[in-house]
Amino acid sequence: MGNWRHALAGLIIVPLMFVTAQAASGARQYKIIMMMGNVRVAAGGTVHAASFNEKLSGGETIITGSGSFADISMGGKGYMRIQENSKVALASLKKRSDDPDLDMENGNVIVIMSKLKKDDSYGVKTSTNVASVRGTMFQVAGDEAASEINVFSGTVLVNPVSNGEIQRQIAEMVTEGRSLSLNRDLVMDLMAKKKTMKLSEIRREVRDSFMKQIREIQATPDYKNQSAELRREIDDRIRKFKQELKDRKLDPDSLKEKIRNERERQKSEMKRIRDEMRGK
Repeated sequence: MGNWRHALAGLIIVPLMFVTAQAASGARQYKIIMMMGNVRVAAGGTVHAASFNEKLSGGETIITGSGSFADISMGGKGYMRIQENSKVALASLKKRSDDPDLDMENGNVIVIMSKLKKDDSYGVKTSTNVASVRGTMFQVAGDEAASEINVFSGTVLVNPVSNGEIQRQIAEMVTEGRSLSLNRDLVMDLMAKKKTMKLSEIRREVRDSFMKQIREIQATPDYKNQSAELRREIDDRIRKFKQELKDRKLDPDSLKEKIRNERERQKSEMKRIRDEMRGK
């Protein structure tokens, strides 16, 4: 199913600030605005071929075949790309406030969210994780045995899941440019306190693929209809990517200094987030 197979099993990702329930009145409005290849929509016991500008009322499942994808707008509040070989269910608009907005049986999804209101959140669930995020750009991939989270903008808090139960006593923050991978054995080791979660840099091939797809999203006709804030977020990520390319050409000492400064900035940001979560 792609490069993410060596990914992770069992995790929950929560926002950089405290997560509060999304009210039913704040339900997303979905619409298929771009697609390629074999894309189907399952709803009410039937399956039909997806169509451009098809509005989704909630409760549908999007299924993409090999070499296919579907871009879905969330009413100007966000944008998702469901990549090939994926099966993703959209929550009913009548969902309970604590239910995830997306339930991914398998596959790979890129989600770009504009900053949400204080009492809002957005959740993506796989068979082994739930990702509740606010104002961030990230990628989730997984199936019944493995998942991976790559954060391209923003910060998320990760908790492992075992047998469907969220292990809130175990947590790790994932900052911009970082990746977290687990597997079922590691989850058991985490619970037994034999190991800790380890972050890594996002793999170059994952980052390059992400940036390629972001550029494709920018070229879609509906892109201009996204919120100005969301477009600024995407444009900012493109600028950062270009800067990263320039940084590769820096001499080793200059590059080390730049990396050191960025890590210090991230530590400071993580401390600020923890203080906010503790109500300081």
